[in-house]
This record gives sequence, C-alpha cells and structure tokens, in this order.
Amino acid sequence: MWAPGQLFEVIDKRLPNGWMICEASETADYAALSQAFGIGCILGYTDLVQNYQHYIGLLERDVEALRIFNREKEAMERQFNEDGVAE
Repeated sequence: MWAPGQLFEVIDKRLPNGWMICEASETADYAALSQAFGIGCILGYTDLVQNYQHYIGLLERDVEALRIFNREKEAMERQFNEDGVAE
C-alpha cells in the first residue's frame, strides 16, 4: 500500500521483527521511484526493502513474490497477536 504520510498518524512506532526502512533516494534501485513519484521511504520486510526485483514481482503478481509476501504477512500477524496488539 502506498500512502502519503500526511494521511495518517503513527500511534505505535514498533516494527515487526525483520522489518526495516529504506530511504528511497539513497538506494539505487528505488531512486527512480523517489524521483518519479516523490516516494521518500519504503517500510517493509527485508525482501521488499532490499530487493527491487521482489518489489517488481509483487506488482506483476509473480507467484514466488506473492508467496514471500504472504509468509511475511502471516509472521507479522503472529507476532502482533502474541503481543496482544492486533487480532
């Protein structure tokens, strides 16, 4: 999901285990997104943040990329359910 920062408020600054933030303009692969769309940062699981080809795979609905996405989503949900944060 792409969302302009002014449309939301961060109320919980925790990140799921294994997630990171990438400043798009400082990463060669993501610099084009920064220039074309003004994307300042990418927040997500490691494969998404560090592997531009994975990002492209998600956009193109690549089966392997979607499998990784679903695995990461389930891991995040388990972590937050264990912490009592989300259901």
